[in-house]
Amino acid sequence: MSVLETNAPPSEPLREGVVIQVNKGGLIFLEDSKSRQKYVLTLDKLAGYRGETLRETGLRPGSRLRFMAADDSIEYAEITDDSQKNATSTLTVPEVAQSLRVSEKTVYKLIKQGSLPSIRVGRLMRIPDTALKLFLSAGAGSNEPKL
Repeated sequence: MSVLETNAPPSEPLREGVVIQVNKGGLIFLEDSKSRQKYVLTLDKLAGYRGETLRETGLRPGSRLRFMAADDSIEYAEITDDSQKNATSTLTVPEVAQSLRVSEKTVYKLIKQGSLPSIRVGRLMRIPDTALKLFLSAGAGSNEPKL
């Protein structure tokens, strides 16, 4: 199998690079730290990519990557910033409601009770994905009041 099929680390040394631009279409433009050559990276070449959106990968200008390129295309890339690897994504109230198979009103009640941590962004509520995972893992033995 090729590197593209397995998305496994290549045997040859990787180059260091920095993300210079992130395109809404899912393209990541990066620059080789040594040669200053520019490359375009697609999400499917990113190690550990599991179909999340570009925003969920945490990549942004200044993020550091290690990559392998053949000619002008990147065959493999991995995030080297620990802060980027552990970036937390957030969910909207409708997304959480759909995930839990409850109404949006129920999700708002859980937030108001303090059972489900949230972040207010202006007038909008966002729930960190880690908070939802903790809520679900604590749910089996929870003493929370019934809604």
